[in-house]
Amino acid sequence: MPDTPPAHGPSDAHPALFRIVRSQFPFGAFFGHDLIALLDPANRLLREADGLATSRSGRIKPIGYLPSDRLKVHEFDRAALYRPNQPRVTLFEGTHAEAMQRWAALREAGRMLNALDLPYPFLGLGPNSNSVACTLTAAMALDDRLHCGRRHAPGRGTLLLQPAQLADLHQRHGWPSSKAV
Repeated sequence: MPDTPPAHGPSDAHPALFRIVRSQFPFGAFFGHDLIALLDPANRLLREADGLATSRSGRIKPIGYLPSDRLKVHEFDRAALYRPNQPRVTLFEGTHAEAMQRWAALREAGRMLNALDLPYPFLGLGPNSNSVACTLTAAMALDDRLHCGRRHAPGRGTLLLQPAQLADLHQRHGWPSSKAV
């Protein structure tokens, strides 16, 4: 889907609000996979970003277990793991331009993470996809303390980029490094 606002909508005096949410996809009986989604004013999915186990050939895997598996950020323009009925929390709400500015920071952080070529921890036990969701949230200068879902999310709370890298990213996007919305 294009990253452009709808052709018609509310007046400029009352712009439609786009949302960036963290959602939790259920995994197994007790676990959750946190992901980031960009929703339009009608709550339709525009973009989804996930940290996923990825094979040496680039194929997405349900979970990493081989030493060659890598933790990579994947972005989708359709639902991959996002479902509208999943638990979710709103991280950001704003105009199309404001939401896309945040999403641009997410994309930049995703490229930075992918360049690290991080190994996927065996069976996800360690810094994993939930750590990616935390890092992408922090990259957008949003509050990472907001959690969705009640399932156990191993790796949550772990940042995969250094604080100085996040501060530089925030500065490039015009935000004070300590800004959290």
